[in-house]
Amino acid sequence: MKEKLERQLERVEQAEKIEKSMRVDLERSKRKLESDSRAESVQILDLDGEKSRLETRLKKSEFEYGKLAQRFDWVFNNLRNLFF
Repeated sequence: MKEKLERQLERVEQAEKIEKSMRVDLERSKRKLESDSRAESVQILDLDGEKSRLETRLKKSEFEYGKLAQRFDWVFNNLRNLFF
């Protein structure tokens, strides 16, 4: 009976060690995921800022293109009126 209880105790202790090891691994994985999540959040904010800057540049370029197109039309029309 004593030997049976000792074997059972050993199994319980071994199961406890395994569970403790799994908890440590789980906690480590949790911390890594939290860290990765924070890093991704920062990257998303950076990308949103870059998107805003690019959208602003695009609007400015479209405006400048519109102004150039108007000048071209004006010059073309004036030249056409001079020669035709």
